[in-house]
Amino acid sequence: MPELLVASTTPVDPRIRAEGQQLAVTLGVAFVEAPLGAADPAARKAWLAAITPRPAVVVFHDGEAWTLLDAGKPESEPVRAGVARTNPVGRSSPLGRALGVHKRVADGLTVLDATGGLGRDALTMSRWGCHVTLIERSAVMALLLADAHRRDPSSIPAVIHAEATAVIAALPDGARPDVIYLDPMHPPRRKAAEVKHDLAVLGKLLGDQRHDVSAEQRLWEVACECARHRVVVKRPPHAPPLGAAPAHSVNSTRVRFDVYLT
Repeated sequence: MPELLVASTTPVDPRIRAEGQQLAVTLGVAFVEAPLGAADPAARKAWLAAITPRPAVVVFHDGEAWTLLDAGKPESEPVRAGVARTNPVGRSSPLGRALGVHKRVADGLTVLDATGGLGRDALTMSRWGCHVTLIERSAVMALLLADAHRRDPSSIPAVIHAEATAVIAALPDGARPDVIYLDPMHPPRRKAAEVKHDLAVLGKLLGDQRHDVSAEQRLWEVACECARHRVVVKRPPHAPPLGAAPAHSVNSTRVRFDVYLT
């Protein structure tokens, strides 16, 4: 776990303060209230620059939402969970084809997103009409996702903060989803400039937590045993499959979706 700080703007809502304090206790880090006006970009930059010792990431409530700040780049934008893509994708997109919704009505398709992250794929699937269950093991990301659900419950599914492998393994037969979706964090790229800002901050937050190949493969195995129809795994274009060879893959310029029929 990198050096972290949990903070909120001043004045702070008692509920937000309680959430921040609980997260800080869970992670064993400090909770502070930022100076008045720290939600303003210029004031936030000055505040972050003055923090010593400077943490790697700040979990920050800006008065509207819980966000992630890259403390090493005070001028960078806060990262929120549950934010729709700039260019929304349709059901005929690579993700839609991998899920199989390009040939059928998505309404009623149950999808378990076992690696919630920033929640963008879950948001996309939910807007297509899928019934999405969202699991996230990181306490920080679970808080950001829960906050996004609270702000827009019609789009972002409620999040289960847990280890997905254990949750999936314990599902009774009647609760098995049609599709299980896995998006394990990609290994770091050689060129940092290739990584988008939000994913770079997420990688800095989670560090080595999501580069445990054996744990990822175990999750894939459990998912293949549980899913009624298919498991979809999001991978870098040239990365090896997470498990065995997939039934087929759907490629795009930046990612590849491996599809395992179950």
